[in-house]
Amino acid sequence: MNGTEVKLEKAKLIEIEWDDKNPPDPPEMVGKGIDVQFNPQTLKLTYSNQLSGGDKSGKSSKQFVGKGTTKLSLDLWFDVTVPVTDSKKKKMMCGF
Repeated sequence: MNGTEVKLEKAKLIEIEWDDKNPPDPPEMVGKGIDVQFNPQTLKLTYSNQLSGGDKSGKSSKQFVGKGTTKLSLDLWFDVTVPVTDSKKKKMMCGF
């Protein structure tokens, strides 16, 4: 390092509700959230699409027939060795 201090930033886990007709509310409008230290060893992003027509004989090509999905996977470790003394933090953590 060149003498500058490295600042660790926190990520925020936010509970959202989502359906096909309406986008989720902006994060500032959602009630439950918790700050976490974010530095995962593994972060995996998976895409999938729904295809049709590939099992037929001949030169038939596959066709995209439906919307796909995206999945984000990661592991978070929570340090629970230090007791939480702030009652607001305890209440917030119990909400998940």
